[in-house]
Amino acid sequence: MADSVFNSCKAEILAPAGSFDCVTAAVRCGADAVYLGSKSFSARASAQNFTDDELENAVKYCRERDVKVHLALNTALYDSELLEAARLIEYAAKIGVDALIVSDLGVLSLAKEICPSLSIHASTQIGIASLSGAMAAKELGFDRAVLARELSRDEISEIAKSGVIETEAFVHGAMCMSVSGQCYLSALLGGRSGNRGRCAQPCRLNFGIGNNDGYALSLKDMSLCSHIAELCSMGVASLKIEGRMKRPEYVAAAVSLVKAAMMGEDTSEIFELSKDIFSRSGFTDGYFKSDIGKNMFGYRSRDDVMSAKTALPRLHELYRKENQSVPLSAEVKISTEQPIYLTLRDKNQNIVTVETEKAKACQNSADESFVLKQIGRLGSTPYYIDDLKCEIEKGAGVSPSVLNSLRREAVEKLSFERQKPPVREIFAPKDLPKISKNQYKSSLAARFESIDQLSDNHSLCDAIYLPIRECLKLIKSDNFPDIKEKLIPELDRWAFSNDKFTKTALYKLKDAGIDRVCVQNIGQLTLVKEAGVKAHFGAFMNVYNSRALKVLSGILVESAVASFEISQRKLERLSPFVKIGALVYGYLPLMMTRACPAKSTGGCKKCGGAPKLVDRTGKSFSIKCRGAVSEIYNTVPLAAQIEKSDFDSANFLLAYFTNESSERCKEVILSLKNRVCPDCKEGFTRGLYKSGVI
Repeated sequence: MADSVFNSCKAEILAPAGSFDCVTAAVRCGADAVYLGSKSFSARASAQNFTDDELENAVKYCRERDVKVHLALNTALYDSELLEAARLIEYAAKIGVDALIVSDLGVLSLAKEICPSLSIHASTQIGIASLSGAMAAKELGFDRAVLARELSRDEISEIAKSGVIETEAFVHGAMCMSVSGQCYLSALLGGRSGNRGRCAQPCRLNFGIGNNDGYALSLKDMSLCSHIAELCSMGVASLKIEGRMKRPEYVAAAVSLVKAAMMGEDTSEIFELSKDIFSRSGFTDGYFKSDIGKNMFGYRSRDDVMSAKTALPRLHELYRKENQSVPLSAEVKISTEQPIYLTLRDKNQNIVTVETEKAKACQNSADESFVLKQIGRLGSTPYYIDDLKCEIEKGAGVSPSVLNSLRREAVEKLSFERQKPPVREIFAPKDLPKISKNQYKSSLAARFESIDQLSDNHSLCDAIYLPIRECLKLIKSDNFPDIKEKLIPELDRWAFSNDKFTKTALYKLKDAGIDRVCVQNIGQLTLVKEAGVKAHFGAFMNVYNSRALKVLSGILVESAVASFEISQRKLERLSPFVKIGALVYGYLPLMMTRACPAKSTGGCKKCGGAPKLVDRTGKSFSIKCRGAVSEIYNTVPLAAQIEKSDFDSANFLLAYFTNESSERCKEVILSLKNRVCPDCKEGFTRGLYKSGVI
């Protein structure tokens, strides 16, 4: 059974490439596709990445070898960056890039306008973690979904087997502690945003739980190589390796490991080599097996670093030589006193014919074995002769040098043809229509954690956001009629195995007369549409630019809270295609994690219900368990400067309450209504509104 699965598996092996040497290593070790980034707009900005010329050379190199190139354009972009993004998309389409990996809905709309035939893949940053997420991605215009790394085998299977959209799953490499796209730790602590490819990886530093030292935010690297047969049987289209910041030897080891696993071969030796070249206390398959516990955590130890030095020479041998992977058919015609012809054909319908000097009459005719020996000398190329046909007239001879010359010329011409990019229609993107700015003072919305915080505070606000589980309690209470018109139920931030609950809750709310909700992950767009209620984008959907807002207006989203990572100046430049909110107060979530940090020191039984995360300086971060996920909050609240005309361009201001008492909520609300910064006696941060993030 296993052998039949391995033999029938058609999934591509997708390898990372932070440099041209990594491209070479990936291709020579058997990758079917590589993904890489340009110098601009890559989620791995610290990788070497590619200039325009280097990108074109990489595409030519890969096209010649039947390897696809996916360009990662998967960062959140400002309005001021969209012109350069449009240029890059057009350039990528012209030179033959096979697909773009995108996380920003504004970039998605640009790419669709510029080159409709170019394949667009939904980055893992979008957080596709459910069947509804896959459906939403397809409806938005994506051709493939890069699934969240935190999924179990059943969750991957449900999406992949549905056939809703082509799927790509990570099978090897580093894992962020946070759910992708939902980490703000680097941004809020250092001004370097992971959503813009600038993560400083503070999570890999020492973070303990309570009084325990440790690395509570550092997971081991993933390896699902023992589960390749399962993934193939599910119908996963692409097996993805993480590592665009890694060296070529790492890429070679990882590709060779996945290739061997895919072929059903013994992987023990290459597995150990891949562990030696890079690991964090070994590997884990915890998410896939739904075994989320202490064994998932690990860090880069001194022993890990030292073992890499001995592995390097052995791994370099894996990609030292050209991989002859492209079969050719050859035809040779040799006739006395006629030009000698050589024709080469590949499986892509490329055909080249070259000729040289006339054959000479001789006593010993050339034979097929002699011709094959000379024409088959392709060791320095990616080609090999799969089929040879010879027409040799009796008495016609040819020297080895003539055949060698023919071969070199034919290969050069064939390579040129194979490197040619496809012809694509390319259009200039349309300018966005002009939209008038907010002409009035911003209204005030408040997000409460529980109904206990409401008290009479709802009467002071223009809109109330409340978690959906609290809303289900509220609709049964006597206070519901007073709050109903202002209420915007907030759906869960996570999407893991959550579609059924969300669907049921949406219909209960609709029956109670609530026709709007706050969407917090992309999959909820599908569920909201099915239920026939209106959508409002929440504060953690990473809305950065006007084009993204234009996309939202096209799918009937009524409002969106702009990312709190952008500066106030950039916020003012957003075109309000939907109503724009600005988050101005609250203990901001730094991470949303599926593997709770407290599990690094034990299981849930040892938790105590209110674990504290402590960094190397002694700062303490609260952790809130939400069952399916945990959220880690900043040590001090955001209290944005709102005096004078600050945030006048926003349609509404949002106060985000979590652990505050009802009385504290009221103090903050009254301050904000009076355009005064709330008094934060235990400290505060002004956030990123003055500087933004890089």
